[in-house]
Amino acid sequence: MRWFAVFAVVALLLAAVVFGMSRQQGVSEVPVLQSEYERLWVNGDGTVTAELYAKPFQARRGDGWVPIDTTLTIRADGLIAPQAAAADVMFSPGGAGPLVRLADMSLTWPAPLPRPVIAGDTATYAEVMAGVDLVLTARPAGFSLTVVVKTPDADVREIRLDTSRMKAGPNGSVTAGEVSGGPVRTVDAAGRASTAVRTVRPGGLTIRPAKPQQWTRYPVQIGQEFSADKLSWMVVGQSVHGDGYVSQWRPPGTATAGLAGEYDYRAYFEVTSQPVHGKQVRAATLRIPTCEDVEAWHVGGFGPATTWTTTEYRELIGVTDCGELDVTALMSRAATERWLRISVAFAARKDQQAAEFSAPLVEVQYK
Repeated sequence: MRWFAVFAVVALLLAAVVFGMSRQQGVSEVPVLQSEYERLWVNGDGTVTAELYAKPFQARRGDGWVPIDTTLTIRADGLIAPQAAAADVMFSPGGAGPLVRLADMSLTWPAPLPRPVIAGDTATYAEVMAGVDLVLTARPAGFSLTVVVKTPDADVREIRLDTSRMKAGPNGSVTAGEVSGGPVRTVDAAGRASTAVRTVRPGGLTIRPAKPQQWTRYPVQIGQEFSADKLSWMVVGQSVHGDGYVSQWRPPGTATAGLAGEYDYRAYFEVTSQPVHGKQVRAATLRIPTCEDVEAWHVGGFGPATTWTTTEYRELIGVTDCGELDVTALMSRAATERWLRISVAFAARKDQQAAEFSAPLVEVQYK
């Protein structure tokens, strides 16, 4: 292994020299190391600049990298897959066989499937049961599965799926190898949430929706997210009346911090800190794409059942200035103590309108 270490050091030094020359000559900057979550450059002064993302932002394509694109396409083998994703996910073109595959997990509908209608990142399998559609939506590192109960006549008492390697996890989650799934979410057309019971058995998964009430409005959507994402994020809402909360594990779309409807929301994200282990951090900036003032808190680990009353709030990092915040001290501690990840919660300031933003990133310069 010694020769490999020597080779790696020489390669990095050569990259630094070439990079410095290219900057002097006006050549485009090229990262010396990349992954789905990070990009690293060697600067002309020998320091390294790293962009660390809270969600996958690019995917490997051949020998290069391309931006994440979850638009579905039909592959040469007939399977349906996103254009560019951070994890291998494939949807059924209809008929028998697995409904969806993600990494080494598969889910199979217990009957032959109709040919799906594809629109953007979504495949809809109509009438898989009388009055019921099945919808798969591609995500950057996974997919969401939604059963749409269109009318009360559908009378869906349970939903069964055949699955491989799945087992129940903590706090309402499920796991299958590197894949994890959050709690089942049931929402009616008026936005009212209800609880579904999920049972994992050898080779199968069963979801039993809550019994419809007089106030239930159709269609009702029953679904959950499955992801092979190496990092986690979630949104938690506390009722302004103090009588409950909602928890959304890896939800699609943007994050929310602040009052929206009858809930006050906070957003939680993880960012890797492994690239700075043992390094001297010169500067670090956290960025979220919003100009609302948002509080950022360093928090303990979080999971599908986290609420902000169960969150370990370690310290207030600060308040963003048009989406930016100096986190040099925090990243320096992460480098010295070799934290694997940094967990941050975002909250709106008192009496401020809700802020909506996509995933944050941290830009770090280190030696």
